[in-house]
Amino acid sequence: MTAGASKFSDKSRQNSVFFLNSAGQELVDLGVDESLLVPPSTPENLLKTKKFSPSVSVAYHPGRNVTLYARYAQGFRTGYNDFGLSTLFAQLALAGAGGDPSFITGEVRAEDIEAFELGAKGSFLDDRIYGEIALYRNDLSDTQQSSIVVEPDSGVASNITSNLGQARTQGVELLFRFNELFAKGLTVSLAGSLLEAEIRGDDGEPFFLNGQRLNSTPEIILSAMAAYRFDIGTSGLEGTLSGSVQYAGDRSLSQLGLAPIVGDAITRADARFEVAKDAWAAFVFIQNAFNEDGRVNPTVASEPGSSAYLGNVLLPFEGLIGNRIRPRSIGAGVKFDF
Repeated sequence: MTAGASKFSDKSRQNSVFFLNSAGQELVDLGVDESLLVPPSTPENLLKTKKFSPSVSVAYHPGRNVTLYARYAQGFRTGYNDFGLSTLFAQLALAGAGGDPSFITGEVRAEDIEAFELGAKGSFLDDRIYGEIALYRNDLSDTQQSSIVVEPDSGVASNITSNLGQARTQGVELLFRFNELFAKGLTVSLAGSLLEAEIRGDDGEPFFLNGQRLNSTPEIILSAMAAYRFDIGTSGLEGTLSGSVQYAGDRSLSQLGLAPIVGDAITRADARFEVAKDAWAAFVFIQNAFNEDGRVNPTVASEPGSSAYLGNVLLPFEGLIGNRIRPRSIGAGVKFDF
C-alpha cells in the first residue's frame, strides 16, 4: 500500500491584450458593460490557485509475475486568465444571439478530477507473454473545454475556453506483448482502448449540453506493432524489420449554437529496416505509408467568404480545418552510439 499527497499554490497575472476597438464598441452598442471588455486601463488581473491532492494505491501479488492493483487519486488542471480576442468574440457572439455576454469573463477556473483505477498485469511462459488490463473512471468538475465562436456580422471565428459543470470519462485499456512466442526474434504487441467521455452537468454553460461527448476524445484507439530481429550471415551484422499501425476514432469540438464539428478517424502506418553492428547502424524508413491526411483535431467550420484566426494571423477559409499528421515521408539515415 502506498499513500501520498501534494500541495500546490500559484498566482498568475495577465495584462490586458486588446483594446476597445470597433468590435468592442459594437459590444457596447449591444448593451455590454464596457468594464467586461477588460480595457487597457486595467493593468493586471490576479488569479490564485490552491490545491491539495491526495492519492492512495494498493497492490496484491497472487503470483511471482502477476500484480493486481487499485488506485485512487485527486488532481487538477490549473486555471488561467484569457483576456484575448477570443474572449471578445465570444462575448460579441453571445450578445448578438441574445445571450448574456457577462457569462464569459475571460477567467478559466481550475479543473478538478477524482480518478479511480482497477487493473492487472503479468507475464507468463517465461516472459514470452505479457498482458495488462486497466478499468478506470475519472470524475471531473469545473471541466475546462474549448468551443468555437463566430462573430455574427463579420463571420470571424475563434476559440474560447470556459468551464462547464460535471463530466465523466471511463473506459478500459488493454495491452498484450508476445516475445518470441511465434518465432525466434519476433516481438508482437497489440493495444487498444475504449473510452466513454461525456458531460453530466452543463451548469448553465451555453456551449455544452448534458450527454455531449467531451472535446478531442476518440472513442476507440487501436494499435499493432511487430519487430523481427535476425542475424545477417556470420559477419556480426544484425537486421531489424519493424512496422506499426495505429487507428484513432474521430474527435469533435463544440461550437456556439450549433452541433459539434467532427474531425476524421485516423489510420497511420510506419515501417523501418535497420542493419547494425556494434555501435553503428544504417536504416531506411517510411512514415505515414498510406499518406493519411484526415483532420485529427477539427479547429473551425464556417461559410464561404469568412475568416478564422490561426494563432494571431487572420486567414480566409471555407469549410472545416484542423491539424493533420505529417504527410508520407521516406528516408534513410546512419547513427553511431557512443
